[in-house]
Amino acid sequence: ELDFYKASLMLMKFYQENGLSDCMPDVIGEDEGATRFCGLYDLSLAARFINEGGKENLSLIVSNDLDMADGKILIITGANQGGKTTFLRSLGIAQLFMQSGVYVAAKTFASSPAAYIATHFPKEEDSGLEAWKLEEELIRLRRIFENAKKNSFILFNEPFTTTTVKEGSRMAADTIKALSYTGSRVAFVTHFYEFAVSMCNQKEELFNGER
Repeated sequence: ELDFYKASLMLMKFYQENGLSDCMPDVIGEDEGATRFCGLYDLSLAARFINEGGKENLSLIVSNDLDMADGKILIITGANQGGKTTFLRSLGIAQLFMQSGVYVAAKTFASSPAAYIATHFPKEEDSGLEAWKLEEELIRLRRIFENAKKNSFILFNEPFTTTTVKEGSRMAADTIKALSYTGSRVAFVTHFYEFAVSMCNQKEELFNGER
C-alpha cells in the first residue's frame, strides 16, 4: 500500500514539475454509465516526450473534450497518424486512474466506475505459428465476452484488420451489437469507414436503445 501512495505522490510531482494539467476526477453514479471530460491527454505520450527531448515537446500534445451523454458506443475513425490510438490510450489510463483514486491527466474528468475494464489491441503474430493472427485475436475477444458484465468499459484498437474489409466490418458490427446488450461503454478505433457509417445509420439494431 505504501508503494501505491508513493507512486501517487510521484505522479502529482510529475504533473506539477512539467506544467501539465491534472485533476481529481469526479465519480458519477455507476448506473449512469457516463463519461465526460475536458482537456484529456495521453500521460504516457507526455512522459515519452519529456524523456526524449524535454518540456518543449509538450506543445505537440493535443488534448480532447468529450461527453458520452449521447451514447455509450464511441466509434473513432480517421487518417493514419491522426491520434486515434493516442486518444484511446488516454481514455483507458484516465478510467483506470479514476477507479484507483489518483489524479487524472485532464483539466476535468468525470466517469462512472466500470464493473470490468478490458482492452483489445493488436498483437504480433505467434512466432511459433500455433495460432494465426486472426485466430489469436478471436481467442482474446472470446475472453472479453466471457468476462464482460453490465457496465463494462472496453477499448478496441483496430481489430479484425487481418481479414477483408467486408468480413472485418461484419465482425466489428457483431461485436458492437453484442456489447450493447451489456450496457457497456465501448471506444472502438477502426479504419473500416463503411462500418462506422453503417453503425451510425442503423442505431435501431443495437440493444437497449444504445447509440
